[in-house]
Amino acid sequence: MITLRLPNELEKEITATAESIGMSKSELVRNSVLEYLGKIKHANPWDLGHDLFAKHSSGRRDLSEKASSLFREKLLSKRK
Repeated sequence: MITLRLPNELEKEITATAESIGMSKSELVRNSVLEYLGKIKHANPWDLGHDLFAKHSSGRRDLSEKASSLFREKLLSKRK
């Protein structure tokens, strides 16, 4: 058994949703947890982090090929 503390708004949303579909709150939460666990169990690294990848893109397509030379140029420009 698990006891869980939830923010009031989330608890209200769970209550309203459970009532609207004719399900107990426990059953709704249990089904939701099972569905979530099923998704992450079968998720690959891309699925888990796709919302983070390339979020802050440099816009350069050659960055992986020229990383060393670009880094060196950046360091040398700071010395001047």
